[in-house]
Amino acid sequence: IHSKTKTSFQGSEDLRSRAGGALGMTNGQIPKRRFAALDTFFTARNDVAHRLDMDNLTNADATPPRNQRNQEDVSQMCDEALLLVRDLIKATAANLGTWR
Repeated sequence: IHSKTKTSFQGSEDLRSRAGGALGMTNGQIPKRRFAALDTFFTARNDVAHRLDMDNLTNADATPPRNQRNQEDVSQMCDEALLLVRDLIKATAANLGTWR
């Protein structure tokens, strides 16, 4: 349990190895490339999180520095993440059915 929950997921490989591995996912069920497709999502997420951790907001003016992402790109990243979650749930349900 500790190895699966010790830190946040920093990238698609963490998600694949830790979450996918704990759920018994095989490459045949969800190929590694599906996880790797989330790399831009994790890059954006990590950028936002680290800026919040590291920037001294007391010195920020009314327009803090931003990394602009257009709505279409963000929507696509979120859609990919949600579709992978859906497929993880479906594959987990299938695995549970075979283990009974």
